Amino acid sequence: MDETYFLQRLYELDHTQITISGTAKYCIVNYISAQRIVSIIHDQIKQARKDRKLYFIYLMFEIIQESKKKGQQFIQYFGQILKDVCIDLAETIDKFEDIKQIRSCISTWQTQQIYDQQFCEKLQKILLPKYNELQEESSKYVKKGQNKYDKAFIKNYQLIKQILKFQQQYQQTSDACIDLASEFLQQNQKNVNEHEQNKENDHMEIEQKQ
Repeated sequence: MDETYFLQRLYELDHTQITISGTAKYCIVNYISAQRIVSIIHDQIKQARKDRKLYFIYLMFEIIQESKKKGQQFIQYFGQILKDVCIDLAETIDKFEDIKQIRSCISTWQTQQIYDQQFCEKLQKILLPKYNELQEESSKYVKKGQNKYDKAFIKNYQLIKQILKFQQQYQQTSDACIDLASEFLQQNQKNVNEHEQNKENDHMEIEQKQ
């Protein structure tokens, strides 16, 4: 395996299926280096910005899914780091949807019996406090009871109303300007026509006098 090339692929990793699947396939092809690959991914997860950590979880998930068909090396080595990875995620993840996706991956591993139930439950337990915390924060942006909204929701709603009001005022001003311009052009054309008519009349008077 070319580690420099592999690190470059990890650097370019994003949320798209093409980068995740492509990198996963590269790992599977180089299954002989499975232990080293898992070690590098582990290091990258710890070093990654919190908004990029989920990309590596998707990559792990893809590799593990492929490993079901082509050998157990990656399943074994990822199993050795998953607890540490979950501890890191529980300390750094700050979006409810992200931790929800991570827990969903673990549930899939349990359902498909890739990892045993007891192991998966331990991983879920590590993530549970952060999951509950982020779920509670997320609920602050949701309607609470009939006709009752939290301050953040009201603030965002008022901001949207102000933007819409500004857009409406802008549209009204724009329409008024268009009407004024149209009126000006019509008046200007009328003046031009009158001027041309006056010139023609003056010319006819001069010819008659001659």
